Amino acid sequence: MCVSEIAVITGNDGRTVPLSEPGTVIVYRRERGTWLAERRLPFALEVDGGLAGLRTRTGELTRFLGTCQTLVAQSASGALFFGLEKAGCTVFEIAGSPSEFLDIVWRDAKEEREEKIPLPAGTDIPAPLEITRGNITSPSVRSRGNAPR
Repeated sequence: MCVSEIAVITGNDGRTVPLSEPGTVIVYRRERGTWLAERRLPFALEVDGGLAGLRTRTGELTRFLGTCQTLVAQSASGALFFGLEKAGCTVFEIAGSPSEFLDIVWRDAKEEREEKIPLPAGTDIPAPLEITRGNITSPSVRSRGNAPR
């Protein structure tokens, strides 16, 4: 699976900030091995907005991210973090400048997405085998289609 975009929330100094602090979300696109800042969104949670305000801001952020499913912040927790995860976004916690970690995150995100790809039907996988009721032997390699029911 191709991971070509990574979003990073940064402060005025260009370094990552916690997801809960004001900053700018920058979506970087990888083209021919080079990272280019594609779009930016000033972002801050509304303290006075309560849960409704938090949901609104989470929705705005996920719409801004679009197909980008990877975000980097200095730290992430709370309802915004869980809202992003629910929307299918992987959140990395890294302190530093994007130039220091974008390639590393790209490789890690690519590997993580590839691990989530389901195995095709009929792929041999280890499964326990019940010899008699309650008597289970060690896993053996069998096709999914032959699993006992």
